[in-house]
Amino acid sequence: MLDNRNRGHAASAPPDSVQNQPGKPPVRLIVLDSQGLFRTSLARLLAGEGSFEIAGECATADEARAILAATPVDIVLLASEIGLPQTAALLAAARDSGLPTRFLVVSASAEAARASALLSLGVAGIFLKSGPAATLIEALTRIASGGVWVDPRIVRQIAEESPRPTAP
Repeated sequence: MLDNRNRGHAASAPPDSVQNQPGKPPVRLIVLDSQGLFRTSLARLLAGEGSFEIAGECATADEARAILAATPVDIVLLASEIGLPQTAALLAAARDSGLPTRFLVVSASAEAARASALLSLGVAGIFLKSGPAATLIEALTRIASGGVWVDPRIVRQIAEESPRPTAP
């Protein structure tokens, strides 16, 4: 049976599987995705890595806002399928609260226009769901350290769709 104790609310304690690196606290995450199986599987994968702690799992931006209001979170890992308006509202709520929370969007596709819009909103990264788990962990680690991470396929798509200057 799946453990849903973190769904839609803040975790009260770190999962037993978190193994902190000496002297370094785990990166606290919210996993936001409307698909329960994906959300729970991703949360379990990341919690098992040892350097991540799942602060909560949620299916909606409203649930994520409630978790952010109740507990410190380093990164919100959210599905692009929640939509640009909900993503914008969630980022604005975090900014308005003065939270240093960063956002990594997980997307099923590399649409240049959507990726550009997400980056304009202030997300710290975009990861394609078809990517390997090791690359997701790399992206989260970079973002937790203050960097940005965008899947190279998205960067290529943006570059290919960008207007080219015409020769005089």
